[in-house]
Amino acid sequence: HDAEAAFPVSVNVVEELGSDAFVYASLLNQDADTSAVQSGAGAAQIIARVDPRKPPRKGEKVFVRIRPEEQHVFSAKTGERLPS
Repeated sequence: HDAEAAFPVSVNVVEELGSDAFVYASLLNQDADTSAVQSGAGAAQIIARVDPRKPPRKGEKVFVRIRPEEQHVFSAKTGERLPS
């Protein structure tokens, strides 16, 4: 992985949907390991699309990259998609 372009997350849930797979994950500090992940309120949560042929396992540390043209941001309060 390219540490400059990717950031570490700890996988909480893997959702496999046939030809798609998504991970629900918590953001890790750059210098933290998976045991140091925040939990509960205040923890940065993301959902990322992953390769359905080899999805990560729960608890695994993976690196994700943001593709600006493919990102979607939602309100934590309302669940509605926020404008780009």
